[in-house]
Amino acid sequence: MKFESTALGLVLSKLAGTPFYIRFHLTHRCNYRCRMCGQNHSNDQPELSLADIRIAAERIAQLKAYHLVLTGGEPFLRPDLPEIISIFKHHHFSIRIQTNGGAHVTHDLLSKCAQAGLQDISVSIDTLNPGIQDHICQGHHVVENALRTLQMSRHILPTEFRKPMW
Repeated sequence: MKFESTALGLVLSKLAGTPFYIRFHLTHRCNYRCRMCGQNHSNDQPELSLADIRIAAERIAQLKAYHLVLTGGEPFLRPDLPEIISIFKHHHFSIRIQTNGGAHVTHDLLSKCAQAGLQDISVSIDTLNPGIQDHICQGHHVVENALRTLQMSRHILPTEFRKPMW
């Protein structure tokens, strides 16, 4: 169960003096331009290669962290995302992606990520009011896409991560 696994990870990290969770930024690219975001959305920012990510994964694993959150920018804009997840899964991390759940998150891509070891997803939205959310993100159909991504994840991601904690 997720709750027991998370609780155990927290206790062990506290006892060992190691981090419980690490946020790993994969890209500066994003499909939205959210008004409150401080992310530099430059497309000319270099991204780590898979070889560099392998090195980073090995070093992060040495910290004995339990949980890894892949974030950005927008992680699903990396075409090599399933390979990146696989690299981190090789080091036994519990892996979550933080995404805006835009139209680019397809069933096929989410399935490949789950097969590679993705266990959890969090979708960032500020309001369920479509007009306000589109204004905030300077995009179109933001809420609709986010809810679609959440619905897909309910069917694709491992079931033990969909059970309520109570």
